[in-house]
Amino acid sequence: MGSLWRDGLDAHAVDELPEDASHEVLVVGAGLVGLTVAVRLAQAGRRAVVLDAAAPGALTTGGSTGKVTLLQGTRLSAVRDRSSLDVAAAYLEACRSGAAWLRAQLSEHDEGCEQATAYSFATTSAGAERLEAEHAVARELGLDVRWAAPRESPVAARAAVALDGQFMLDPMVLVRRLVATARAAGVPVVAGCRVVDVRSSDSGHEVETELGELHADVLVLATGTPVVDRGLTFARTSPSRSHVAAFRTGRRLVEGMHLSVDGETRSLRPARRGGQEYLVVAGNDDAVGHARSTAERARELHRWVADRSPSAVLAHQWAAQDYDSLDGAPYAGRLGRDGPWFATGFGKWGLAAGAASGIALAQEIASGRRPDWAARLYDRPGTASDVAAAVARNADAVGHLLGGMARAIGGSQDEPPAEGEGRVGRGVPPVAISTVDGVTRRVSAVCTHLGGILAWNDEECTWDCPLHGSRFAADGRRLEGPARDDLTPEP
Repeated sequence: MGSLWRDGLDAHAVDELPEDASHEVLVVGAGLVGLTVAVRLAQAGRRAVVLDAAAPGALTTGGSTGKVTLLQGTRLSAVRDRSSLDVAAAYLEACRSGAAWLRAQLSEHDEGCEQATAYSFATTSAGAERLEAEHAVARELGLDVRWAAPRESPVAARAAVALDGQFMLDPMVLVRRLVATARAAGVPVVAGCRVVDVRSSDSGHEVETELGELHADVLVLATGTPVVDRGLTFARTSPSRSHVAAFRTGRRLVEGMHLSVDGETRSLRPARRGGQEYLVVAGNDDAVGHARSTAERARELHRWVADRSPSAVLAHQWAAQDYDSLDGAPYAGRLGRDGPWFATGFGKWGLAAGAASGIALAQEIASGRRPDWAARLYDRPGTASDVAAAVARNADAVGHLLGGMARAIGGSQDEPPAEGEGRVGRGVPPVAISTVDGVTRRVSAVCTHLGGILAWNDEECTWDCPLHGSRFAADGRRLEGPARDDLTPEP
């Protein structure tokens, strides 16, 4: 069915790769972060070119639920607990800057852009305690949150915190606006141009793409997680996929934006598109490549809606990938002394926090300075809990690597899988076998990033890596994640 936001959209107006192979700034990735960097640099008089392997907004930005709010579940108290109150304050200030900039890019007449109250709700006593902590931290940081009345919650909540004056948007309306703004400022936006290698030195970056070799004085990797990673950020982030669905409704079923803080994640918001009312629901997050059946996880979410709103009709379903950091606050800066610039680790709050990172990166690239909140946020020192989380994260990755190898040894290559199914068969290397649209394909089952054994995603018919979140189409084409290369076809 695909994303509600992309439904019925014509192709973006994009540009051919400029003939000149040398550029002042190359921005890789035409999601929100990359487009924000490009627009802000153009406004500062810097010449940039944006490259995207697919199309603007094709991945996480276009798959977002479109909620822009400073009340983000229990994010502020989590950052405070894992890092410090000052880092939580800097994160809040960053999101406030990002949200204000996003609001300025859209008018109140844009389809899908609407002011709304944001709610975080709990259905258990443990969740209510977490809300109390979030309410206390938010108030201490000057955020005007309040306790919501029971009638404001669309579910039977034990407690709910509210923040008025937030807003929700159609993320593809935002993407198209930013693309148009960038192109009007002389920034080419090139689609279908994947970066396959980067060589950095003190004289700049040699960037190998599928369309040819380029040189950049400055390189920005706005690719969700850096595809060239001297800082090993893939070892400091956890990739997850959220299931999202849009249901046609005869009337608006909820007011405002709602997010659960306990149990299975439930995110709800209304949307109006083309004169039709929708209920957009997200949840049942899973670590990439870990779910036994992603299709069943999506169906669980659909049943949850059907049990509460039997008249709602499933119209669209999709998934989006996010990367969470060790302490809940994003990372942004430079990979080494002469490496590319990057931003990642937004958790599921990449609209406000992603725009903020784009603002900070562009300002530092253009002037050598950055906002006060950016220095406090992105230069924060590591903590003992960071080390413990990183050790646990990478021990889990090793466990999945060994488990994947064991499954590959015992796998079968005999009968082709049924339609929509895939499995890993034994071989050297192990073979990933799938049947999609009547075509059985065999590719290497070894991720081209760090050698993880891939797992079949039966909802999206993709091969997903449980180590660091790289994803590949059934034919082996790389889709997203830290991997740069496609999977090798097998005879």
